[in-house]
Amino acid sequence: MQNKLEQIKTNKNLKIKQISSQEWWSFELKQFRVKHKREWTGIKELDKKLVNYDFYSATPDSEKEVPLVISLQGIGAPIQFSFYQIKPILEMGFAWVGIDAPFGGSRNINDGKVVILPKIEKRLKDSGYHKYWIKDCFDIVNEDLTNLVEHILPTKFKIDKNKIALIGVSFGTMLATWSFVNQDFGNRVLGMIGHGNIKFMGKMNPLHSAHKIESPRKYHLMLGGSDGLINPRMAEELVNKMPSGSMEIAPNVGHGGKNFDEASVKTISEQLEDWKN
Repeated sequence: MQNKLEQIKTNKNLKIKQISSQEWWSFELKQFRVKHKREWTGIKELDKKLVNYDFYSATPDSEKEVPLVISLQGIGAPIQFSFYQIKPILEMGFAWVGIDAPFGGSRNINDGKVVILPKIEKRLKDSGYHKYWIKDCFDIVNEDLTNLVEHILPTKFKIDKNKIALIGVSFGTMLATWSFVNQDFGNRVLGMIGHGNIKFMGKMNPLHSAHKIESPRKYHLMLGGSDGLINPRMAEELVNKMPSGSMEIAPNVGHGGKNFDEASVKTISEQLEDWKN
């Protein structure tokens, strides 16, 4: 399936170019490239990767406003790792959008190799960037999410602005939590194998504003029962601060890998069931 390439401009100094279209489980999955006129590190080589990004979009065949689910992968991993979400979400009648988070996929600064946080820090410092890069990461992603919902996606389909969900995977859960709690973005968060109790952010830790998350806004975490990387007590501390927070432990699920996709789809279906028409 191929569509004519298109390029549009928005009032946020963005350029969006469709670069591919493919058949995905009988749905059309489109890939777009977003280019920004903005800086992050001030180092041209790095900003070309970090500031610009790809996103993928799959929408149901509907002329009406539809719920929107935006997926954020973990840091260092490409959004393709979350393509398993597309089929069940579209079958529920929702639109799915997947965005590469900084240092993952199209924003990778390590020649496409998946890297851990210490190596990312070394790469940045070796290039001459010595600021607190993680805080910048949260701000950049929040701006990206806002631009998607306010300026980019409305040119593609009609969004129900009262039904916007974020799915975060691993570090993507931190990114989603930051925008949801600290910036009031969206209506639901589904965090997979991660949590948003970001203690290293000090006063900006979403924990301090979690008490504001009340129904109809909801926050739900799915942790893996076999995951040795995520601290369930820290996750529970955040959830317990939220009047509409909840958490589950999925048995035999690690930090990704075997059983993770199936458990995630089950959680997504259960948590978004009430949005179906």
